[in-house]
Amino acid sequence: MPADRFLHARLGHSAKVSSLSDLEYRVWTTYLLGADDFGVMRAAAVAFQAAHDALSRRPAKTIDKCIERLVKTGLVKAFVHQGARYVYQTDWQDFQRVRYPLRTLHPLPAAAEVSRRTQHLWSVHPGGVKVPPLSKTSGAALPFVRKPPVGTPHDRDDVTRPGALPEDSRNSPGMFPESSRTTSGIFPSHARGCETANGSRLTADLEEGGLGGEGPDAVAARAAVFIERYRADLYPRHRGVAYAPTRAVEASDAESARRLCAAYGPEELEGLAARFLTTEGDRFLEGRTRTVSMLLSMAPALAEQLRAGAGGTEARSADPRAAYDAAIERAKP
Repeated sequence: MPADRFLHARLGHSAKVSSLSDLEYRVWTTYLLGADDFGVMRAAAVAFQAAHDALSRRPAKTIDKCIERLVKTGLVKAFVHQGARYVYQTDWQDFQRVRYPLRTLHPLPAAAEVSRRTQHLWSVHPGGVKVPPLSKTSGAALPFVRKPPVGTPHDRDDVTRPGALPEDSRNSPGMFPESSRTTSGIFPSHARGCETANGSRLTADLEEGGLGGEGPDAVAARAAVFIERYRADLYPRHRGVAYAPTRAVEASDAESARRLCAAYGPEELEGLAARFLTTEGDRFLEGRTRTVSMLLSMAPALAEQLRAGAGGTEARSADPRAAYDAAIERAKP
């Protein structure tokens, strides 16, 4: 799906849109541009400021007030997932007509009244597949109830409720042809597991789940938390600028975060990220945005450096690139 977003001419005569101030209107259009292909965006000032340079020069409290104004007018609705607040548009697909939604780490609300087209789009969440044709039957706003992943405890906020979508409305082999599925060719990553020094470790951990037999759902949940922390906290703190990747990079980051969380524990991954974001003088990193995919490719060398710095028997090279190359050589069979 291109990064383009559509605005209909009738929005110029919308009572909701016309009631917004100039700044509130800019925040609303930033939501349209910054939301994922399912119309979901983190309802936090830092997310909006990362998506729009002009908003980054405004106080965070002012942006938060504008977000609340959007919710109050009904242009967007809000929900909470795992302690984080998100916003979405109930008739998103009526305007955007998304056909190939990119994979996303953002959740959907546990239950929501959305338009028929938007409900149909949400049936392929988290994306990476083509949206199948919608039947011609009539329908307006319909209740959407999200089903939890297999093995999810029932005490979470996304518990299945009465009226959930039927099983065959999900991404099942009978619904989507093999040619429409996401492959590494669709969302390429220069840092897939087979191309890293610890590639065999990453691949094995992903097949088995994660560290200590951690299930795939738990790994995916940790990956979502890590990538949100990377964007909203770690990157601005260590690099001094906002992290605003393109949609293609977001898709690559999502897969890379999942592989990292399958291979490393939370504390170890935190140390790797801090080391990665503060390393200077590396030709591989110089002048480039430090994406999560790049962190995945350098994870073996960074782990080597951290072990050596903690008192390992092998001295760490003064050149980060040399340490990276040395780790790659040692990993070869």
